[in-house]
Amino acid sequence: MPNFEYSLRFFTLAFLKCASLCVPRGQQKKYTPFWNEKLQKHKKDRDEARELARNTGLSKDCIALRKAQATFKKSIIEAKRSTYKNFLEKLDFRRDGVKAHKFLLQ
Repeated sequence: MPNFEYSLRFFTLAFLKCASLCVPRGQQKKYTPFWNEKLQKHKKDRDEARELARNTGLSKDCIALRKAQATFKKSIIEAKRSTYKNFLEKLDFRRDGVKAHKFLLQ
């Protein structure tokens, strides 16, 4: 029987070593399915306008910052709506009933 215990211990250690190498650790990045390059550009423009307004303090820069924030927020809403609309168009309620139910419960 000692051979069985040795084999079991060897298997357990090998399994734990493989798991520690292959299983990702830490927090996963929040998934945003609506994010695209257009939103990335608007975010970059908003951040640049924020830095400019913070450094200069001029009223025209503050107005430009508010405009950049508004366009960024509006583009986020449009992207979310279009992604949701595409999801619903592709969803087949005859087959994907469980998927639709889980999605609508969220």
